[in-house]
Amino acid sequence: MSDTQAIETKAAVPRFMRTVPAPLLTPALEEAIPKWIADGPVALEGVREAAASALRLTGLPHSGSEDFSFVRTGEFLPHLGPPAAAALARLAGGLPSRSDIERQLVTEARESYLVLVDGVFVPELSKPGPDFQVARLDTVLPALSRETRDAFIEMVAGETDAAAAMAVLFAAEPVHIRVAANAAPASPLLILHFSSGSSHRTDAALFYQGDTLSESRILVRHAVMARAQEHPPEAGSKATGSMQNAHTLALLGEGASLKFMEAGPLQAQSFDSEADAAGPQAAVTAKAIHFGKLTVRLLRDSRLLAVSAHTGSRLTRNSFSVDLSGEGAEAEVNGATVLTGSRQSHNFVRIRHLVPRCVSRQQFKSVAADQSRSSVDGTIYVAPAAQQTNAYQLINNLMLSDEARADSKPRLMIHADDVKCSHGATAGKLDPAQQFYLESRGLPPSQARALMTVAFIAEVLEKSGKTGEGFRDGLDHALLDSLKNRLPAESANRPKGGLNG
Repeated sequence: MSDTQAIETKAAVPRFMRTVPAPLLTPALEEAIPKWIADGPVALEGVREAAASALRLTGLPHSGSEDFSFVRTGEFLPHLGPPAAAALARLAGGLPSRSDIERQLVTEARESYLVLVDGVFVPELSKPGPDFQVARLDTVLPALSRETRDAFIEMVAGETDAAAAMAVLFAAEPVHIRVAANAAPASPLLILHFSSGSSHRTDAALFYQGDTLSESRILVRHAVMARAQEHPPEAGSKATGSMQNAHTLALLGEGASLKFMEAGPLQAQSFDSEADAAGPQAAVTAKAIHFGKLTVRLLRDSRLLAVSAHTGSRLTRNSFSVDLSGEGAEAEVNGATVLTGSRQSHNFVRIRHLVPRCVSRQQFKSVAADQSRSSVDGTIYVAPAAQQTNAYQLINNLMLSDEARADSKPRLMIHADDVKCSHGATAGKLDPAQQFYLESRGLPPSQARALMTVAFIAEVLEKSGKTGEGFRDGLDHALLDSLKNRLPAESANRPKGGLNG
């Protein structure tokens, strides 16, 4: 199937979620959109117009939005919009130092990384290496083939997530990343997001493109940092809220493969120890909101492996939209979350099988302690033409507190009859029998509980493979550190009478 055929196939698929009245955009937003597009680069007008059209069609999120079933929209709506003026005119001293960057590098990507500050690409601090061609999208877009430009614009125009549409619309300098045909990069590319000011917070996206058979493979990263006053401000709050909103679009051609690993936010980077020491609610009061989306279209025989891991924030929402548009394509999406305090993490997944003989797998695991909140809303859609589809989805939740909450919404929407599709969801506490077994082998109760909890999450992290060993090691430490002093009391899960109770 050609690229053009795949694009036509996608366009023929209607939006499949229930329709509810969408609120109009605010007057301030309607006023800002045309001015933003007119004042921006001419080369980006088509992309931004497509994003604006998608935003108007989707409307702002509200309490009845299917896509935000487990999220209080009032927590983030005041932050959605154009980037703050300070983010566009970075003040002297607002850039991270070399030592700031060095501390965030992983072993695999010390010679290939990009730095974005408040969503803006900073070439002088970046080092993409020889395998990746990186430039601002507005400088590259006119030179792309018409077919490729149309494919990206169509992906943007079909966006059904308001936050993701805004990320594309209001990104000041979206980044274009290309891997040449028949290329196999020697190392992954690390993307570091910094916020300006004296305190830097990073969210890393590490991706590695394997053997590439098609003419060119392109990944576009749109990111925007918006700041807004708390609505209403918390009593005693001394900081304004902020929101990081990033959207990655990838178009994988015939035979291409992409490994996408994302970490962020992580507790050690997102929260200061003083706030954490003041209690779960104080740690969340004036902290960042993190939205991120990965949108991928896979053509014939292409491969995607995505691994996302984080410890949540005041509000974290990760979204994945994957279209299998070419026969023989395969996609695997994984998520690992460890939440403490009052942090929130919400995953929203849509995988669409549009043609025959494709495979998709999903696995999400979350650990929820204290008063944290987690959710996974995942849908597998199988089009009428997508016969011989193989799709699998599993959601597992480990509850470390009676006050924590984990919501799961696995869903299958199948319109073909020759398919193999399954899904499932579980929620539970640490197994007292397993804990007793480890203690009987000499492990202290606290170590036994920590080992069981880390083992629960490790299955997802191991999906990153050898390419992400350093990346995974850093995640192991961050996730384990976030659980310190948050595991249940020693007697909470101890069995009362041996393995059989």
